[in-house]
Amino acid sequence: MIMELVVMIVFAIVLILLIGYFYLKDKSQSEKLIAYEKAIDDLNSRLHDIEEQDSSGVVIADDSSIKKECEEVEKRVTEQINELGDHVLNTIRSLKDIEMKIQDLDQRSSQEIKQLQQSIKQFTLISPTNSTANEDIVLDLYKKGYSAEEIAKNERIPIGEVELILKIANLR
Repeated sequence: MIMELVVMIVFAIVLILLIGYFYLKDKSQSEKLIAYEKAIDDLNSRLHDIEEQDSSGVVIADDSSIKKECEEVEKRVTEQINELGDHVLNTIRSLKDIEMKIQDLDQRSSQEIKQLQQSIKQFTLISPTNSTANEDIVLDLYKKGYSAEEIAKNERIPIGEVELILKIANLR
C-alpha cells in the first residue's frame, strides 16, 4: 500500500515535471513562431508598398535584390519550421516512451497488489486460531498479576490487542 502510494507520487511528480517542460518548450517555440509571423507580415507590407509604388509608375532599380531577400527569409522560415517539427517529433517519441514505462509500472504494481491481497487473505485465515489462544494466554497471565505491557512484551502480542482482550473480559 505504501509502495503503491510512493510509486503514484513519483509518477505524479514526473508527470508534472514533464508537463511543465513541454509547456515551457511549447511557449518558447510559440514565441519564435510569433516573431516569424511578424517578420513575414512586415515583408508582406513592404512588398505591398513596393507593388503600389510600381503600379504608380515609380521604377524599382534592383528587383533581384528584393527577390533574394525574400528567398532568404523564406529559406530561414522553412528551416525554423522544420526544426520545430523535429522538436515536436522528439517530444512525441518521449511521450510514447513514458507511456510504455507507465504501463509497465502499472502492470507491476497490479501484480504486487494481487500478491499483497493473497498474503492478507492467508494472514486473516491464520489469525482467528491464534486469537483464541492469545485470549487464553492473556487472561491467564493477567490473573497471575502481569500488566498489559508485560504481557504484550513477553508474548509478542500488540498492546492494543492485549488491552482489547482485557476489556472484552471486563478485567479492565
